[in-house]
Amino acid sequence: MLFLSFLLPAVKLQLLFRVPLFAGACFSFQLLFLPLQLQCLLRSSVNTEKAALGEAIAAVFSLAGAKVQLSGSYDGWNPDMDSPILKAMTASYKALYGKQPAVTAIHAGLECGIIGSKYPKMDMISFGPTICYPHSPDEKVEIASVGKFYEFMVDTLRNIPKK
Repeated sequence: MLFLSFLLPAVKLQLLFRVPLFAGACFSFQLLFLPLQLQCLLRSSVNTEKAALGEAIAAVFSLAGAKVQLSGSYDGWNPDMDSPILKAMTASYKALYGKQPAVTAIHAGLECGIIGSKYPKMDMISFGPTICYPHSPDEKVEIASVGKFYEFMVDTLRNIPKK
């Protein structure tokens, strides 16, 4: 969630976005006669939703008198829930830990979006250790999950599906 509160001459704007900020939006405006620039990296697994969010944010800032520039972009990535590598990794996880993994789609997977746009037939997956508060000054990795991630990755590479 992003909460922005700033003062423009005689106008107080508060913006509350309940969606994750999804590439690129740059907003130039003045705060009490000081020139400011705000840059956002917009991300989404759905390209049309990313574009719509960028346009919505741009409209709000434009109404407030800001100069708005939307530029740069990369494709989102929708994971394939029938993927051979996902099936192999699910089997590896179950063999290692005695239970089914929690398989979820989240807005992570930036590299998968970039690589997938160049190689659309490539079977891929995004996974890693447990990270809290990503992309913030409070970002942390759960140390105990790093060893488990490594063990899982090595087992997956031993059992990777053959083409």
